[in-house]
Amino acid sequence: MAESHVVSGLANKRAEIAGMIARAQQQIGQFRADLVHLDANIRLFAPAMEPETIPAKRIGQSGSLVRTRVVDALRRAGAPIRAPDRVRAVMIENGLEPADRRQLRPRPVESQRHVELPQQTRTCRV
Repeated sequence: MAESHVVSGLANKRAEIAGMIARAQQQIGQFRADLVHLDANIRLFAPAMEPETIPAKRIGQSGSLVRTRVVDALRRAGAPIRAPDRVRAVMIENGLEPADRRQLRPRPVESQRHVELPQQTRTCRV
């Protein structure tokens, strides 16, 4: 016989995920409605333009995923590689053109990571 607290926890988690799915579906509906309105405005200001031909814009990835890809690039190299070579490898992996470095923009949160650390933290080796 199943433990009641286990079943209760699983039921709560299921309800939470079902709620997240319902919210996501509502958001998708709103996004589609917004897209229809934007397409109508584009046609109003540029009748010759076909809004459906505009490619979707990639939404940014989380920093942890990018860090994971950088570490993967280092592992594949098998030897120390320079930072520009790491950046190039990760850009190619993500389908970006390495010649166009303007695609890389620092995020404001990332710029806060360059805060000076106390001396004992900087010299600590793992």
